[in-house]
Amino acid sequence: MRSAIVLFVCLVFAQSASAQSKGWIDVNFGTASAAEKSVTTEINIPDGEGEFETYRVGYNFPRGASFDFGGGFMFSRILGAGIQFTGTAHEDTADFSIRIPHPLFFNSHASDSAFTDQKLQRTEGGVNLSLVAALPTNNSSVTVRFYGGPTYFRLKADVINDIRYFHQFGFSPSANSVDITSWTSEEVEETAWGFHAGADLGYFFTNHFGVGGFARVSRGTVTFGTDEYLVDSDIDVKVGGFQAGGGLRIRF
Repeated sequence: MRSAIVLFVCLVFAQSASAQSKGWIDVNFGTASAAEKSVTTEINIPDGEGEFETYRVGYNFPRGASFDFGGGFMFSRILGAGIQFTGTAHEDTADFSIRIPHPLFFNSHASDSAFTDQKLQRTEGGVNLSLVAALPTNNSSVTVRFYGGPTYFRLKADVINDIRYFHQFGFSPSANSVDITSWTSEEVEETAWGFHAGADLGYFFTNHFGVGGFARVSRGTVTFGTDEYLVDSDIDVKVGGFQAGGGLRIRF
């Protein structure tokens, strides 16, 4: 008799928890497309004779990986609030070039170009503060949420900070050549506020555990100075992009 009462109480509690589930936790893995596919930087340095040495670098950000986790609470059947901690990663080689004037003859430049011999990394972290709207469904195993709000971005990127070369010239305009010999890089970091919007679909095998998928768009702009990139003036770099994937869903 006692075991039957305990079983009955457990069943009632489980049904009640399912009916009153208001909190959730999500863990996702997926892919990420950067908001900006490439960035080109350029700096022009006076040579003291009225011309400029030009250094140009091109960075590319192909499709990468994403990871996020977060949770929230529904204040009613329809409205709630949530927070997500997101991360994306992209990596690729960079191309760079130099253009060096002849020290003796005006308008006689030598140039060279190359690619980095290793991939440069770019990672973005974000904190999404979301207002959440749930779509009522006739199936308690299915959840549909739409969300959006402000995002705090943190961008870390490997950037080229120096290009070294060997310069040869002679006593004629055509006798001028340069060969890139090496390059160095450093990691730079900046933060900024932006926004995000997304949707999530979950399917629960039990009252508390399930799987789901999501799609999300985020946007923001961080500003780097001339001491961080090889640029003549401050440069704006877009952050965020499109992320999609899926993972574990927990509700309570």
